[in-house]
Amino acid sequence: MSKHPKSSRTTAALDKKLAAYTLAGAAALIVPGVAKADIVEVNVDQTFTQGTLNNSFDFAGSPFAGDITITAASTPGFDGDANNEISASTIAGAGIVTVSGTSTPAQVADLAFGTAINSGSNFGTGGKMYGYDTVNSSFSGGQWSSSDAPGEYLGFYFGGTTDPQYGWAQIETMADATRSSFEVLDYAYETVPNTPIAAGQVPEPSALPLLVLGAAGLIALRRRRQANA
Repeated sequence: MSKHPKSSRTTAALDKKLAAYTLAGAAALIVPGVAKADIVEVNVDQTFTQGTLNNSFDFAGSPFAGDITITAASTPGFDGDANNEISASTIAGAGIVTVSGTSTPAQVADLAFGTAINSGSNFGTGGKMYGYDTVNSSFSGGQWSSSDAPGEYLGFYFGGTTDPQYGWAQIETMADATRSSFEVLDYAYETVPNTPIAAGQVPEPSALPLLVLGAAGLIALRRRRQANA
């Protein structure tokens, strides 16, 4: 299973951010002076692979370090076969957005760009993201794809259920007969408790620079699309 060049993923991610700033700039024009809660964004761009010392990610250095862990590992399946899979788990006081109504094991929801993450989201304590049945050579469950395409977001909260802080992480999952791995591109979270966040939402600059970014974003997106036409 070949992996797309990193430049393609970076380009797609940049397009999303340009679009986000463009929309934010338009919003600032329509509703000037609207206050926004602070968002912290962290770029990671690191791969974690099954069978290595570097096979899990727990947001080290963040306010919720250790609260949420993503792991690539080989685990026994329901049919006794070995599964290469990527899964996520949490400790008390944190949760991840899961797919409502799924049977055991729970499945982590693959959120699209712009999906709201708030008190109405379906949170769970963990679940499978992607799996591959190494004996039957088949997909073994999970919502996430192995296409290496960016734009797959994990939604989460931390800080307890009374004053939760919401966030997202952009993750690519890959699994095959040999091993499973995932790449964390970036993550972001609200610093103000009980404040919703959208998957892929980034920190907003002040009003004037925001308007400039909005205009620049429109120009950049137009040029990129013309160049790729």
